[in-house]
Amino acid sequence: MVITLCMTVSVQAGSIHQLAHAGDLEQLQQAIAEDASLVDAMAAMGSPLNYALFGQHLSIVQCLLEHGADVNLRSPSGLAPLDLALLFGVTEIANVLLDHGADVATQNGMGRLPLNLAAELGRVDAVRKILQAGGSVDSIDALGTSPVMVATTNGHLDVVATLLNSSARVDIQEQQSGRSLLHAACLAGNLDIAKLVLSAGGRINKRDASGKTALYSAARYGHQQVADFLLDHGADQADNHAGLKVQSPQITREMESADAVAWYLKNRGWAVRIQGHLLVFDAEAFDVNRPTQPSLLNGFLTPAEVADQHLLGLYTCYHGQPGELTYVHKLADHAADAAFVHQRQDAFRAAEAYLYLEPDSEQDIRGIKVHAIDAFAGFPAQAYLLEADDMTIYYQGFNVQDPQAFISKVSSLVAMNPRGPDLAFVPIPEPGTDTDDFLKLIHTLKPQSICLLDPERREGLYGNVAATIISSGFSCEVFCAENPGDAFEYSAKH
Repeated sequence: MVITLCMTVSVQAGSIHQLAHAGDLEQLQQAIAEDASLVDAMAAMGSPLNYALFGQHLSIVQCLLEHGADVNLRSPSGLAPLDLALLFGVTEIANVLLDHGADVATQNGMGRLPLNLAAELGRVDAVRKILQAGGSVDSIDALGTSPVMVATTNGHLDVVATLLNSSARVDIQEQQSGRSLLHAACLAGNLDIAKLVLSAGGRINKRDASGKTALYSAARYGHQQVADFLLDHGADQADNHAGLKVQSPQITREMESADAVAWYLKNRGWAVRIQGHLLVFDAEAFDVNRPTQPSLLNGFLTPAEVADQHLLGLYTCYHGQPGELTYVHKLADHAADAAFVHQRQDAFRAAEAYLYLEPDSEQDIRGIKVHAIDAFAGFPAQAYLLEADDMTIYYQGFNVQDPQAFISKVSSLVAMNPRGPDLAFVPIPEPGTDTDDFLKLIHTLKPQSICLLDPERREGLYGNVAATIISSGFSCEVFCAENPGDAFEYSAKH
């Protein structure tokens, strides 16, 4: 549930925000000398401190603080400088902000506390510093999670060890699911964390709100080594009924025309297998820790699972760094062939397999008709409508800037297919916001089935959104994934 920074920085030339972002110390000092109040001047993404963080300029941060900048001044979206330092992993700047009194007890605009965010991102040095600054080791944020729970979920062994050594509760449970730390370690497939939690006093047969033990989680999601460890240490054999598998059976079974299997990936994206292709949406995974035994059963692709597949990767948002060419791209050599569709042309995407698709354009790519739908004016983010193997698939990774204009574009595309998409992957509306535009999109698409998604990975909200769709009078299948590796099977013939 990491905050997704999917943005470009645009500021007025010569402004203090532009100087801070560019790292122009001399000109910035001159601007402050002429008007000291500029240190807290606000722009679209916050104060000059925030812009210095986007540029990751330590000297600019120090200069602004020395001249009295408010270390806790938040952007209109609720992000403080410390949030950005943690998100960008600039530990030295985070330390400077904390030394100047950065607030460690207030949630940001996404409901995250600094310690919880640092733990989720695996920033172990920042975790130690925030604890020293007074951060509460068992703090529960607006999403109902604690630092040690999010660190366990995301496989950060050193952070989990640091928090447990700082007296974090080993018996803590997620508020909604009732999962223990051991459940979280087993769902993540991290054997070392499972061993650590058990040695710290975790209860091996503790049951979650649905009555399942950690062994069930390990077995259900293909973590055989973790399951074997639990069985060797007294786990209840009765909870091994999920069976142990190391590869998702749906990846090898014979697919018919108009059939699809969709897997929920760890890194907020989806993999969709249809008769002649394997589609992978939004597969960037900057710092995701892979489990001991990765597979589609737990939300990760492997060489064996892409072997002989015709692979097409599609991105709905540009993140501006080569780091997104991660494991899915590295697997391309194992596929029969592979192509990757991006919304921006860059030197590091110059290879033949990387295709640039203009917003609001259409292209036939290796037997798949791909329609790109511009989602943000002036910013490379878009949705897709795909036609292949007697199926239509709609995928939208983010909520859009102008819903009315976007829905008008979608309406003109789906008008050519009155039946609507077979599968529609749509982001949930932000909690507390009006659902009218979301429901209008659903009723415009008229999909046969819906898979809900959320860039912030708030799976606990999916059930309420599904109920909202059904209560609006629209009837279709709505799939609400709970964990990476959950799969949805669709057939237009049934």
